[in-house]
Amino acid sequence: MTSKTVSIGSKVGLHARPASVFAQAVSACGVKVMLTDSADKTVNAAAFLAFSL
Repeated sequence: MTSKTVSIGSKVGLHARPASVFAQAVSACGVKVMLTDSADKTVNAAAFLAFSL
């Protein structure tokens, strides 16, 4: 399995509307995408709006 780690730094986080678009895109693409915050909490990117990162 191929894996790639990408770090994106943002002091303000991801706002609700772009976060929703991102989650929908991840769901539609069929690829497993995980998000990890600075406290090492990891969630599925397709459903991350249900969590507080």
